[in-house]
Amino acid sequence: MATRHSTVVPPQVKLGLEDLFYCRARRRRLTLEKCLDDYVDANAFSTRRVVCWRCPQGRQNREDYANT
Repeated sequence: MATRHSTVVPPQVKLGLEDLFYCRARRRRLTLEKCLDDYVDANAFSTRRVVCWRCPQGRQNREDYANT
């Protein structure tokens, strides 16, 4: 079944900070840098109103970027 937006980046593809991907929580394309900044800020300050707080996609992006 074809989807309108690609939500999964294959594991063999390494994203750079300026690369775009589809953010499921925000329902739009973001740079990896924006995702990581918002994810870290939301979790460091326990900002629960932000969609990035405890976001599984943001956590995975952070782990993948840390392993590059």
